[in-house]
Amino acid sequence: MRRSILAIVLSFLAPAVASAEPETHYVGIYEGNERTGARIHGPEARLRVDRPGAEVTLILADYGPVRWFVDVSPATVLREIVLAGYRPERSEVLVNGAPTEVLRRDPDMPDPRNVDGRPFRELVTHLATRTDLPPLTSVTASYRAPEQGFAIDPASGPIPAMRLDYLADAVRPERLTPALRAAMDARKGEELIFDDEGFALTEGGAVRRFDVTLDVPEIGSPTGAAIDTRRGLFYGITVGGEGFLYALDPETGRWSVLRSMDGWDADGMLYDPVRDRLIVFGRNWGTDRLAIAILDPSQEARTVLEVERQVDDFPGLSDLYDVGNTRPPPLGPVAVDGDVVLLQTRGSWPENDPDARRSYVIDLASGEVALVGYRD
Repeated sequence: MRRSILAIVLSFLAPAVASAEPETHYVGIYEGNERTGARIHGPEARLRVDRPGAEVTLILADYGPVRWFVDVSPATVLREIVLAGYRPERSEVLVNGAPTEVLRRDPDMPDPRNVDGRPFRELVTHLATRTDLPPLTSVTASYRAPEQGFAIDPASGPIPAMRLDYLADAVRPERLTPALRAAMDARKGEELIFDDEGFALTEGGAVRRFDVTLDVPEIGSPTGAAIDTRRGLFYGITVGGEGFLYALDPETGRWSVLRSMDGWDADGMLYDPVRDRLIVFGRNWGTDRLAIAILDPSQEARTVLEVERQVDDFPGLSDLYDVGNTRPPPLGPVAVDGDVVLLQTRGSWPENDPDARRSYVIDLASGEVALVGYRD
C-alpha cells in the first residue's frame, strides 16, 4: 500500500516537527547503478539521510528512470521529496523500504552534475526565485549513482556559493586604480576589429577596411586586435591550430606574421604604449590553466613574461559555463595601469550567457587576481 509524505512525516514523532530546522538537500545523477556486487538489477540510487533536529526536503534529480531507495534516520524529520530531472514521472521513491507518493515533480528544475558551474548557479537561482522550498543546505552530484549509495549526514552543510548573492562578499572594487575604473566605466566600442577578411577601423563614424593579402596565411578564428601607436601598426591574433600574430602597416598595406603562437589560444590583446608591450590573455587549449603573456613588439613579439593561473583563481568565472563540458568564456584585456591589467569577459560563445559579465584585475608582479565587478 502506498504511503503519503504526510504519513511518513507524522511517523517521526510530532513533537520534533516544531523545533526542527528546515533545510533542502539536492542529490543529482544522470543514471542509476545497475550492479551491486554480482547482482544485476534495474537502475537504482540509494541515499542515507541522518540530519538530527532538521526538517529535510529532498530534491532527487535524475535523467531516469531510477528507483530511489531513501533511508531516513529516526532523528530526522522528512518534510517533502521533490523529483526533478528529465521526465521525473518515470522514477519512483521508496522511503525506509515503503513505496512513497511523491507530491511534487519539477521537470524544469536545473540538474547540475557539479557543485560548480552555470547549471549549479541555475539551480541556486531556481530554488531561490521559483520555489517555496527551504534554503539549500547541500548538493551532491554524480554521473552514475555509486554502488555504496549517497549519504546526507551531520557533516553535510552549506557552502558560500549556495547563496544567491555569494559574489557580493568576493568583489573588491577598491583594487581598481582610478585609470582602470575610468576604463571600466567608459564601455566604449572597439575602434579596430580583426575578422576573417582583415581589419576594420572605425574613425569618426566611418569604417575603413584593410583586407588581408596572399602574403600571409589565411585568417582563421580571429580573437583580438590592437593598435601599436608607436610604430603605427595594426596587430591581429588568431586561435586554432598553432595560431598567428599578424601585423599590418596601414600606410603601405604590407601584411606580415610576427610569430606563431605555438598552440597558445588568445582571448584578446591590448597594446600598452607606456611600456611598449603587447598584453595577451588566453590559455593552452585542453588545460584548465589561464595565462597572461607580455610580448615585446621590438623583438618580433617575443614572450618576455607569462603568468599562469587556474580558473578557480577567478571568483565567479565558473558561473558562466558548464564546467567539464564547455570552456570558460573569453577574457580579454581592456586596460593597463603599470603592472595591473583589467580583464573582462566577452560572452561570444553560444553556451555563455551574453548578459552575464565578470571584471577582474591581475597584478603582473605578484600574479594576484581580484574580482572588481560582476553582473548576472
